Amino acid sequence: MKLDEIHEIWAVDSEIDLTDLAHQSIKTSKLHAKYMRMYSEERLLLRKYEQEAKRLKLLKYEFYTLGPSKESQALGWEHPPRGMIIKTEVPMYLDGDPEIIATNLKIALQQEKVELLENIIKQIGRRGFDIKSAIDFLKWSGGG
Repeated sequence: MKLDEIHEIWAVDSEIDLTDLAHQSIKTSKLHAKYMRMYSEERLLLRKYEQEAKRLKLLKYEFYTLGPSKESQALGWEHPPRGMIIKTEVPMYLDGDPEIIATNLKIALQQEKVELLENIIKQIGRRGFDIKSAIDFLKWSGGG
């Protein structure tokens, strides 16, 4: 699921219809279940990306320290023109590696989605208080 899609879905779901507060109160449990499901799926995907990043980092470390292999050549990895990289320089090459950068950006985007869903779930938890406050206000403004 894309970050924009989550924002769009929440923009609709976060609306509270003041003309039907009883239904809105009941709807809270369904919203919680919906977003918990999304949260679980996105969090698992984040864990998967993190594990893939670790594996890629190991493969790249071996590539930079041991040189090209048949497997790395099959993946199209190109060794720097200067040849063998000494171990103290490997972190610099890993930090600048395009595939590692792309993987890290993918993880960062996934973390954004997980954090957004965490905040949405917290807001859903406060939804009951918002509805109660709306009911109290309606009572007060109606003279009741």
